[in-house]
Amino acid sequence: MKKIFYLMLAVTAFAFVGCNDDEEPVQVLEIVKSDVGFTADGGNGMITVNTTEGDFKATTDKSWITIEGTGWDKADPYNKTVSYAVAPYDGALTRSGKITIVAGALTEEVTIMQVGSSFDMSVEPVAVDPAGQQVVEVPFDASSSAAPTVEIPADASWLRATAVEGAIQLIADLNYETPRSTTITVKQSWKPVEIPVTQGVVNLVTIEHIETAKGAAYEVTITPTEYLPLAAPTWDVTTTYDWITIEKTAESFTVKLAENTTGKNRTGSISLTDGGEKVLRTITVSQGFLTPALFMGDWAMPCRGYNDAGQAADIVADISFGYDEESGSYYCVLGGFMIPVSYVETDTTAYITLESQPLGMVYNVYYIFLTLNSDNGYIIHQALPGYGIKFVFVNTTTLEVQPFNNPGWPEGGQTNGITFGAYSSSTPSSSTSAGNWDMFRNLTTLTRK
Repeated sequence: MKKIFYLMLAVTAFAFVGCNDDEEPVQVLEIVKSDVGFTADGGNGMITVNTTEGDFKATTDKSWITIEGTGWDKADPYNKTVSYAVAPYDGALTRSGKITIVAGALTEEVTIMQVGSSFDMSVEPVAVDPAGQQVVEVPFDASSSAAPTVEIPADASWLRATAVEGAIQLIADLNYETPRSTTITVKQSWKPVEIPVTQGVVNLVTIEHIETAKGAAYEVTITPTEYLPLAAPTWDVTTTYDWITIEKTAESFTVKLAENTTGKNRTGSISLTDGGEKVLRTITVSQGFLTPALFMGDWAMPCRGYNDAGQAADIVADISFGYDEESGSYYCVLGGFMIPVSYVETDTTAYITLESQPLGMVYNVYYIFLTLNSDNGYIIHQALPGYGIKFVFVNTTTLEVQPFNNPGWPEGGQTNGITFGAYSSSTPSSSTSAGNWDMFRNLTTLTRK
């Protein structure tokens, strides 16, 4: 038994001596795989190496690359790994760094690349909801998942902003005062974007200006809009002008203006409040002094007509306006005819209209019609009820002549004159025309005589 043991020992010793020659073992260090490209957000990476060396370490030349550890590759026990982290990057240009791996006397380098941040957003002006109810989204495109920051000037406390995925959300307070604007700055990494933001106003009431040219007593009912309860659940209206009276209900208020007998325009105001001292809106009131009496009397009418010799010439014709108490109607006297006119009042002005109409017969031969002519001389040979000219009040000494319901002339031009046409038939036409009884063209103004 001892012989066998010694024999085995001898064989083992011989084998050992046989392997101990002068050849050095081969050293290996090679990169098997690695993560080398990163976005601006950064992230974690891994490098897998194959090495025969037990002395194994990794370093980096950039502070934004952090070596987190080295170890064995769990999937392949013959390989080793280097785990590392790349920090987020807010620069514009691509950057690079190196990880150096040392195993014994061997060295390998891996270059890590990280692209820069990009940010794209429209700089077109943005209008936010004046009622403060709707959110406006402004989209953006960014290479980084980090939320942009939004800077709002201190004097724009009425505006708020929130960064969400892919968009900036803007919402503002209710605005019922005056239009306002500001400029916000959106920053994502290195790139700031300036965006103008505007906001209009909402009307708190259906009428914010009361204007009437009439001197007569006047009243108008004003209704709150849907926005008034948002501004003030409890509201009131007041005035300090004795010629303005306000009657308020839960749903509306009526403004009554007393007759203006001052002989001149007057202005006042109404305060819409929150029920206390805060004025939400000032409603301006303007009242004129127009009455029919301002139109009555004799006026000089410069025009193009016929002189005493029957020749076309620039003349000044006489025209008078009056009121017939018996019939309760207005009239004018022009060219020897007494012609019915109408006194018209609107909320903003007043005027007298002289419309196309039949005027009767002369000498029991000719039918006379007041017809129209334009500034190019065109005459319509027919009576057109509702069409004519109007005399608009400018001041106590001046009336302005304007077209009234211009029917549209075949040859162009505007109605600015009247013609007394003589016709051989009760139906005026070019074939029954016997000429002009009288004509007044190029009317512009009347001057009180």
